[in-house]
Amino acid sequence: MKTCYVLAITSSSAFLEIETVSNVARTLKILHDIAGGQEFIVAVAPANEPQLRQTLASSTAQITIIGVDPTNASALHLALKSHFNGADAVLIVDASYGLVSKEQILRTLDSLSANIDAVRPVLPFTETLKIIEKDSVVKATLDRTTVKRVSTPELIRVSAIADSKSDQGWFLPLKSAARTLQIESDSKITRINSDRDIALSALLLQ
Repeated sequence: MKTCYVLAITSSSAFLEIETVSNVARTLKILHDIAGGQEFIVAVAPANEPQLRQTLASSTAQITIIGVDPTNASALHLALKSHFNGADAVLIVDASYGLVSKEQILRTLDSLSANIDAVRPVLPFTETLKIIEKDSVVKATLDRTTVKRVSTPELIRVSAIADSKSDQGWFLPLKSAARTLQIESDSKITRINSDRDIALSALLLQ
């Protein structure tokens, strides 16, 4: 399966460092270990592009940087279309997640079977979720089994990408008939949002 590899810079936390290595540099190295000399597309909002270029200045990977907000599915699709180059699928890794592993990326790649169009890893939601009304009264407690915490990466078959807008919560708009699969995520791979997250990830890295 020919795959287009994309690294998405969804927030400034992609530049945060765990043991002196930024999330974006660590993730790009893992992708390079998997795909070798293949071109990697890095999608970044124009405001963060200078910092990205500085962070990856010493990288030996073949990189193409595109200035686009990767959290806007339709805009990302338009920016990526010319880079697919006959690819069967697109793998998108969110660089704001710490400790993305080679194993999880490979498991995601292996999970795209003939009857599946899009795959991503998820974690069970363990916190208690409550619906609070305007007067701070608890209206209801949500069933945690119906909520999942999305991890990274996402693997999407090119033929399943919709040309129109889609609100399915994936990096790229999916056709309404797209067949999706959720696989179990490594619990160590979490989004980095604070100094506490960095400290915890550093401990897990040891």
